[in-house]
Amino acid sequence: MKKGFLFVCIALLFLMGNAQTNTYRQNINQEIRQLKVTGGCIVHLQLDTCNWVAYKGALPPESKQLVIVENNTLTTTEAANGKTLYVGTSAGKDTNLMFEVSDNAIVLYDNQYYMDCQVSTRTAEVDDQPERDWTGLGKYGAEKRLLWDFFFGSATWAVGGQSFGSSTYPTSIGGWLSHTGFQTGYSLYMDDHIAAGIGIGYTLHNNQFKKPYIDYLANDNALIPVSSTLPGKWTTTATTLSIGVPLHFIFYPNKQKHYFNMRLELIPQLAVIQELQQDYTYEENGVTTDTRHTRDMNFNLFNLTTRLSINFGVIGAYAEIGLTPLGRDLDFMGTAIAPRNASFGLRINLFELL
Repeated sequence: MKKGFLFVCIALLFLMGNAQTNTYRQNINQEIRQLKVTGGCIVHLQLDTCNWVAYKGALPPESKQLVIVENNTLTTTEAANGKTLYVGTSAGKDTNLMFEVSDNAIVLYDNQYYMDCQVSTRTAEVDDQPERDWTGLGKYGAEKRLLWDFFFGSATWAVGGQSFGSSTYPTSIGGWLSHTGFQTGYSLYMDDHIAAGIGIGYTLHNNQFKKPYIDYLANDNALIPVSSTLPGKWTTTATTLSIGVPLHFIFYPNKQKHYFNMRLELIPQLAVIQELQQDYTYEENGVTTDTRHTRDMNFNLFNLTTRLSINFGVIGAYAEIGLTPLGRDLDFMGTAIAPRNASFGLRINLFELL
């Protein structure tokens, strides 16, 4: 008797369970690649050999549509609010699936759940993470990629083993405009945060020596006798003019506002002019004597410079230093030196005005 009663209870529970798990399924003739789910609806998405939508419940779904499928996008309707749907897609494992989930809805896929987000299964980027355009080809036009920069600053030489202020240091930090330059460039690659490209430009360094006079050798054949003992004022300057091909790398912290950026440049340069110039001025009894002596300096034809700048709109600040020495064993007061150009100052970014 007890066994019969237990059997009846089990049968009733089985029938009740079946009544609560009826499945209503419909095949779809479009491959599903994107879901737009709202209204507290739960969607279980799984890979299959065909495309379909299913609803499980004790009662059949309302006569209204639970979903709308257009252009490979499945969108839930108000009739699906609060319900659980099962969706199958024939899209392959490597297909990029897009989810737009809002209003407390949930999408379950590949052992992960997604809520209140716009997500791609390929990139796993959600709303609160920065979106990055890695194509770098078509998003930004030429007006954003062009660079047109002027440099105004102070120049000096960096010499290994010698510090500023020492009696043997060849040059001091020059005055304003002892370093000037201009360059134009174009970003071959540019996305929301990074740009890289190439350009062309020139740079001019005028390094003034701390000691105002350097003795010429006897075979220089100066037309006017040159002697550091002459009364008057001597000024000695080393001038370097170089043509460069700057390779630039730019980082934009804000993907929408590029006026603030940090720029690193590697500049292979060809030395066009590198000469030593000495000016002598003496005034006596209303008569002024001006004499200029110039000669080429021993220099390397090619050199390499790096520059770092921080830019805010039109105005920027830069610092640069030569990675290779200007020449081999340049003679200064009888001492062989291998100096490197160095400078710092203001950078004017004219294309930021556009």
